[in-house]
Amino acid sequence: HLKHFLAQKCIVPGDDIFNIGLRLFYYTGSIERDYLYAAPLSESLKEMIVTGDISDPYLTGVFYSWYGDAKVTTHGIDAAIEAFNQGRESFKRADATKSRYEHVMLLANNLGFFLHWKGDLQAAVQCLEEAKALQADNKEILPLSAIDELETVLSQDRGNFEHSLKVVDAELTRLQEDPVLYRVDGHFAKSLKACSLLKLAQRKAFDNFEEDALALRKEALAVSHDAYEHAVASSDGSVDTGTVAR
Repeated sequence: HLKHFLAQKCIVPGDDIFNIGLRLFYYTGSIERDYLYAAPLSESLKEMIVTGDISDPYLTGVFYSWYGDAKVTTHGIDAAIEAFNQGRESFKRADATKSRYEHVMLLANNLGFFLHWKGDLQAAVQCLEEAKALQADNKEILPLSAIDELETVLSQDRGNFEHSLKVVDAELTRLQEDPVLYRVDGHFAKSLKACSLLKLAQRKAFDNFEEDALALRKEALAVSHDAYEHAVASSDGSVDTGTVAR
C-alpha cells in the first residue's frame, strides 16, 4: 500500500511524505532486501534533499545514515563514508535530544566502523568518543552495543585484548536483557569475542605461555561455533544469508 501511495504521489515535497519514504526505504532495503525497489527510492529521496524540499535536519541525518550503509556494496567505502559524514553534519543542526539516538548509531555503528575498516583509526576513535558523550547516561541497549562493538575492535587494534574482552562480555550480558536484540546482534558480539580470544592467545604463545594460549584457542573455537549457530538461528535456519556471513 505504501509503495502504491508513493507512486501515486510521486514522492511530493514535504517532510511528512519524506518520512514515510525514508522508513519504506529502510524496510525494503534492510528487511525485505528488495534492492530493485529500495535503490531507486533512495535516489528519489536524496533528490528531495538536494533540491531543498526537505528542511528537517533530523530526517536528513537519518536518511544519510541508512543511505551510506546501502551504498557500500555498490559504490564502495568512500561513498559510504561521504554519506555518513553528510548525516553527521545534519545531526549537528538537528535538535540534540530528538537526534541523539540516531546520531549515536551513525557514529558508532556506521561511520566509526567504516573508518576503522579503512584504517583511519584516529578518526574512528573520535567517533567513539563523540558517541559516548552523546549517549551519556542513557540506557538503550542498541546504541550501547554499537559503542561497545566499536570499542572492542579499536581495543583489538591497539593490542589491548583484555580490555576488548571485558567490553564485549559486558555487551553480551546487556544484550541478554532483551531477547529480540540478543537474537539479532548476539552472534556479532560473539564473533568479536572469538577474535579477541584468538588475539590474546597469539600474544600468550609469543610470550611462551603455551598452556594459556591453547586454552584461549579452545575457548575461541567454542565461542565461534556458538556465534555461527546463533546466526543461523537468528536467520530462521538459513545458512546462506548476510547475517550468517557477517
